[in-house]
Amino acid sequence: MTTTTPPDPAAAAAAIATAREKHVQTVARIKKSQYILTAAGLAGWFASAGVQAGASFAVGALVSIVSFTLLDRLTAAVAGGAVSGPGLAASALRILLIGGLLFGILQVYKLHAIAVGTGLLITVAAITWENLRGTLWNTNLV
Repeated sequence: MTTTTPPDPAAAAAAIATAREKHVQTVARIKKSQYILTAAGLAGWFASAGVQAGASFAVGALVSIVSFTLLDRLTAAVAGGAVSGPGLAASALRILLIGGLLFGILQVYKLHAIAVGTGLLITVAAITWENLRGTLWNTNLV
């Protein structure tokens, strides 16, 4: 029979603090990548397909960035124990509302669907870049 020793509370608290700090740094790098990719995408869509496509890309990128920010806030609140069942439902409803607004905007204003879709992928590209950067250059990822 093996015996286990209980974890040291001070060491556990230090590990949690370190993980939170790494998370904050990673999210900051992801947001920076989002802004850089958005600027590059805007320039590319404006140059290749005109103002309507550039504006459509901007709408998609804005929705992507706002969704990521809301999701990050939600996970931080859940991790801190600040959100209960009704708060989670309200956050999920907020994300669904963003999707509905985007659908309405696409239908009413006849935006360039491919440009909007590309803009919506900004967060995916930023997270992928951060993971590649962390893997290739061995930085601290959460």
